[in-house]
Amino acid sequence: MTDTHYAVSIRRIYDAHTYMLEGYRLILWEVRGKARIAVAARDYLTGMLNPIPQQTLDDADALARIFKCKNYRNNETEMWE
Repeated sequence: MTDTHYAVSIRRIYDAHTYMLEGYRLILWEVRGKARIAVAARDYLTGMLNPIPQQTLDDADALARIFKCKNYRNNETEMWE
């Protein structure tokens, strides 16, 4: 039986036609061994603001506490190793 746990991350969302930043997406990942499956996502549309909105960071922290998992914020490098 595989060990299942969760992870949280934040990704940038870009407009497909103009490649301009539209906002950020908060993703809850289910991690089973080496497989990562996105099980929930929420978009935070911000327009061209560069910093991650505080509400997105707060929601990521809350989600990580609820699922007792690691919050990778906007750096998923460790998660994919």
